[in-house]
Amino acid sequence: MTFNALEVSSYDSEPYHLYEFSNGFMTWRYTSSEYLVNQFSEVFVPEQISHTEIGGTTELNKQVLKVTVPRSNDIAQMFQFYPPTGVVLLTIWECHHGDSEVVVVWIGRVRTTEYMGAHVEIQCEPISTSMRRLGLRRIFQRQCPHILYGQDEGGCLVDPEAFKVIATVSSVSGLVIAVSGMLTANSFNGGMMSWTSSIGLQYRFITSNDATTLSVNFPFMPPGDTYGRDLEVGTSINLYPGCNHTLTDCIEKFNNLDNYGGQPFMPLDNPFNGATLY
Repeated sequence: MTFNALEVSSYDSEPYHLYEFSNGFMTWRYTSSEYLVNQFSEVFVPEQISHTEIGGTTELNKQVLKVTVPRSNDIAQMFQFYPPTGVVLLTIWECHHGDSEVVVVWIGRVRTTEYMGAHVEIQCEPISTSMRRLGLRRIFQRQCPHILYGQDEGGCLVDPEAFKVIATVSSVSGLVIAVSGMLTANSFNGGMMSWTSSIGLQYRFITSNDATTLSVNFPFMPPGDTYGRDLEVGTSINLYPGCNHTLTDCIEKFNNLDNYGGQPFMPLDNPFNGATLY
């Protein structure tokens, strides 16, 4: 029988699902079947996994798909303390026992998790939500509204690699990282750091720095963490300077005046406040 025929059959259908989570560096594959499933030359491992009904709606806040897994599941563990810095994508296929046809029923990304006793509810949103737009977000302001290092047309366009500084971790204590070598104090405030962990490229926002230390927005797990949330002494890290989104920083720090998005010469008097200007 065909997949469609099995879908509407009252007696012959034996549906199960395949779930693939991926962060671009590592992939986790599960199946709701009680047996190992070999598909796409990959193995999907049996797991106590299920999801809410897949439906279509035009309301973005109602497009959330909830996937339930045991608390011991790798994806649940990875999100336990704070979310990974990279996007975790999810693809779901539907199949029937005894049938070779496999159909993609959902593609999206993990948004957050909710812990409920022995189980975890992984809340996901469809890939279409990545196309959300806020409309006309630019406003008339002195400071630049662009995302630092953003490469969208009409954006910042500063090449982060041109300003990258490589340092080596000498110690880690909570939110503070000590590095070998000398840094320019405050030059990395509002910037970011990156390093390669066991599950791929990781990022932290830099809140402040002096000549030898950095403060970041999230702590690290102890060395040897299974999910790549640790930062060991001796690790090479990439540091990217921050920007205060002023004309001065844009010119003197990044030589990027052509892409400055603010209005530094806007008049001080508001022509719409009812006051006479002449």
